[in-house]
Amino acid sequence: MVPFHFWAPDVYEGTPTIFTAIMSSIVKIAGFGALLQYLKLSSATLPEWVFWFLLLIALVTIVVGNIMAYNQTSVKRILAYSGIVQAGFILIAVLKITPQTEKILIYYLIAYGAASLITFLITHFVERQSGSDHLDSFGGLLKANPLLGILMIIALISLGGGPLTAGFMAKFLVLREAVGLGFLSLAFVALVAAVISVYYYFKIINAIASPSGDHSWSVSWRYNSVLLVLTLILILFGIAPSLVMMHI
Repeated sequence: MVPFHFWAPDVYEGTPTIFTAIMSSIVKIAGFGALLQYLKLSSATLPEWVFWFLLLIALVTIVVGNIMAYNQTSVKRILAYSGIVQAGFILIAVLKITPQTEKILIYYLIAYGAASLITFLITHFVERQSGSDHLDSFGGLLKANPLLGILMIIALISLGGGPLTAGFMAKFLVLREAVGLGFLSLAFVALVAAVISVYYYFKIINAIASPSGDHSWSVSWRYNSVLLVLTLILILFGIAPSLVMMHI
């Protein structure tokens, strides 16, 4: 989150991608889980300025993350700034702690965590094969390995909030809650940011779907199995959100 975001892109780019996958998903989930518990215990005693400070942080985080991701050509840096934007959305969910917002937060964290793991695990594979995480390294992935290409595209669509994915419902639930609490301006900015984010996710999708590249990449069934399970989570959460929310 802004202003604590400066380290993320450089660390994500310089760290082995398999560790970056853990940092971007599991560590973030644990961090927001801890924040949720703290706010639940102290919300009755928190001064009002803390609430408005968190609202401002959420707003600035979403805007800055989008701006910084816009011209990146490193997939890991794009995903790092994307993670900053996602953190802003997640923070909106904890502005007011209720049983419903708790469920929304858990839903969002699972949706983001699954999509993030997919994108970083596939980036790890591409980087290991090509030696780079540049957009050009993903050229022809859909042709060379259709399964990996399709799973990566689904995960990116979910991160961007595309329909019938967990990411769409996660963002919808957060924005609906923000509107319900009267934060119309915040919801509007977040919605515009979500639309803008489609551009840099599409840059990766465009590279994956391009005919360039002459690769012959095969992946072990274990690797594919993990990615398929995570993708099924994204789809299930997207097409049956009510059923999922009932069991959270």
